[in-house]
Amino acid sequence: MWNAWTVFWRNCWRQNWPQYLLVLAVFLAGAAFGVLGVNHLSVGQFEELSKHVQTYVSQVDQLSANPAGAASGKIFEDILFIVLLYIFGLSFVGIPFILALLFIRGFILGFAVSFLTQSMAVNGLLLAVVSILPQNLLYLPALLFGGTAAMSFALLSLRRYTNFRIRLLSCLVGYTFIMAVVLAVAICAGLVEIYFTPWLTGVSAGLIETLVL
Repeated sequence: MWNAWTVFWRNCWRQNWPQYLLVLAVFLAGAAFGVLGVNHLSVGQFEELSKHVQTYVSQVDQLSANPAGAASGKIFEDILFIVLLYIFGLSFVGIPFILALLFIRGFILGFAVSFLTQSMAVNGLLLAVVSILPQNLLYLPALLFGGTAAMSFALLSLRRYTNFRIRLLSCLVGYTFIMAVVLAVAICAGLVEIYFTPWLTGVSAGLIETLVL
């Protein structure tokens, strides 16, 4: 069983490594622009965002005590993102939109980490690790794999116009299954962010206050 899975993933890499690299490059480019975006904030914008961060940290205990209030919105956001990837991957026309979604996600992550680090120095880095890293350990691999699957199927649909031997229907079944798995992992990541991250952030916020005092 393990050998079969190893062969499967090895074949996936051999066939789709250009898409993997493209997806990763676009995501990293978005993250880099997110870092640069923080540097282009005005003083007023920077201070306003800092106030929002401080408010979130001060209220994080309330969020962890009542996680159900944030559950529906967060999980819906993650589901919508993966569903959009799936829809755009159904046709080669959706390729630019797939890349745009990956760029935006990278931008958001890069902006968040860079802002916390610049606004709170070492404490901000600690806060970024505990508030952003846990869920993204699940979400980012799923996102990048889902983006690669969407790109691969979109390109396959394009090749179908010149090679009618390609069985698009059977590939669609496989593509749908892969994206369903990606969606399940994204939902798990959302649950981690809702039920675990606020608690971990609250512990870290208390530690930060202790170190400051």
